[in-house]
Amino acid sequence: ADIYLLQEVDSFFLPESWQPTHPLPCGSVLLGYTPFRSYSSRGEGTVVLLKDDKFEKDTTIDVVALEATEEHGWKTAVVVHARQKEAPWQQIAVVSVHLKWGGAEEKQRLLHDALSACKSRIVVLGGDFNTKARELRSTGLEQLLQTSGLLRIPTPEGEPTALTGQLRWDPRSVIDHLYVSSPPLRSRVATVGPLPREHSRGPWGPGR
Repeated sequence: ADIYLLQEVDSFFLPESWQPTHPLPCGSVLLGYTPFRSYSSRGEGTVVLLKDDKFEKDTTIDVVALEATEEHGWKTAVVVHARQKEAPWQQIAVVSVHLKWGGAEEKQRLLHDALSACKSRIVVLGGDFNTKARELRSTGLEQLLQTSGLLRIPTPEGEPTALTGQLRWDPRSVIDHLYVSSPPLRSRVATVGPLPREHSRGPWGPGR
């Protein structure tokens, strides 16, 4: 994967001092990725990982780490502006968000602030919305995203982001969503890493 959007990541899993030349404490190796993070004092945060040979950070725009505040529902987001090395003239905003369960107002505020931090016309925004697809409109999230020119990429059938409480796949249970704004990106298929397996050492399994 060229981009990873992670949520519920804490400083024990991805320490602030971690460098991509070393394994993570859990043993997983993420060679060739640069992390950008927003950590919460409540023990979890959001992370964007960009593949070094594909992207470089746009040094003209600071990384925006939206903190866990009461108005954000004690959740976080991180916004990174980067440029593709194969097309350095093309800027892209990459956003990882984690919205709270319930609380439409807090969801809207964090999503609004994340979108407001995007200075590029090309945006990739994804994460744990804690909102099922059929609830995106009633919570006001769909309107916010569409107003910003973003369209949802459907989650492929059978992916683990749509598991029920009984760990069975159900499209009605999808709460992780990916939105993009660039027409070329809209035709791409979203991929989600598999759930941890019994003998795996990492928290999400191999990316694709």
